[in-house]
Amino acid sequence: MAMRAVLVMVILVLAASTVTFAQGEGAETATGVIVVAQVIWPGQDLTNASFRVFSDPELKSLVDVFPSGGPGGAGVMALRPGEYYIMAVVDVDGSGKLDKGDGVAWYGVEDLAPSSRPQKLVVGDEVATAVVVPVLMTIGEDGRLTPLPDAPPGDGGVCGKVTGADGVASFVMAWQGPEARRGYAALVVGDGSFEIEAEAGQYGLYWYGSRVDAQGQAQPPAWRTLRSATAQPVAIAADQVTDVGELAAEQATTEVPEGMPALAVGTVIGPKVPEGSSVFVQLCADERMTGVVAEFRASESGLFVAAIESAVYYARAVTGQDAAPSPGDLLGFYGVADLLGGERPQALQLSSGAVRADVTITLTARLNDQMGLEVINAADDAAGTEAGE
Repeated sequence: MAMRAVLVMVILVLAASTVTFAQGEGAETATGVIVVAQVIWPGQDLTNASFRVFSDPELKSLVDVFPSGGPGGAGVMALRPGEYYIMAVVDVDGSGKLDKGDGVAWYGVEDLAPSSRPQKLVVGDEVATAVVVPVLMTIGEDGRLTPLPDAPPGDGGVCGKVTGADGVASFVMAWQGPEARRGYAALVVGDGSFEIEAEAGQYGLYWYGSRVDAQGQAQPPAWRTLRSATAQPVAIAADQVTDVGELAAEQATTEVPEGMPALAVGTVIGPKVPEGSSVFVQLCADERMTGVVAEFRASESGLFVAAIESAVYYARAVTGQDAAPSPGDLLGFYGVADLLGGERPQALQLSSGAVRADVTITLTARLNDQMGLEVINAADDAAGTEAGE
């Protein structure tokens, strides 16, 4: 969120110098739908965190305030079906007012890009859900909002066109070099165009594909350097797309840095995805899926392109407004096409510089209200569009 927009919003919400955090200061206490809320602020005691619920995007109409349930920052909100906007406040010193060192966050604001805005939370009748709110800003010495040092600046992008390719499917990766454990990649479309979304920073551009030699013969596909991360880096700024123009495949060098990330390319297929939901692919370090190493958003057609360091992963797909699983979301696991058939998630071996274009994940389960798995199949009639359609 833009700094000025954030400050104006906080001034509107916190016009009084003293702000209390007791539950029930809002207009009314809603009941009926349970929403689990989680503040994220690593290393901070979140006992005095609270969730302020508003009915409008300007955060003027306060509905209610719900406290954190302990130092971990998790809380439970009871809300009637409707549309809400959530603001989290961490009263670090327990003073009962916003002052130096306190944290402020908004649901849906996950970086400091100028385009970031609070996201609307839609609460359905008798459907529990969950929200995650990362703290990105604190109150500074002068009483103004100050970004945390490690707050992500927001994503930007790079686009361009590769000329001289042979027409076979190819990919472009933006990568900062061996010190970066992951990259950002995209499929090159038919006319050679590509667009990659990436965090702000300096990147090299690397192309995987086949080019035509002087004799008109297609060469074997390989990684080639379009723009070096050290000699010709591309600057990606938060909330901006850098257009690098045309990049000639015949001029790309075959010399690429050691430690290139692996590329996992595939699709998410299965039953219809609920309307308004996205599909996220998560790579985990173990079969139990207890720790997410990286996640990638799939396209509307279910296609995903993941650039990640070489390792063994276990992959799953989850649908929803964000990547945090909640009731009603669909789940699928790489290697499991039939959940009742005793199949278990398969290991996905990714080697440095390798391209795996055979990663298919089938949505086979739905989370019920108790966060348990219910088996589904492609014939299930869920509102939305079919994954991989």
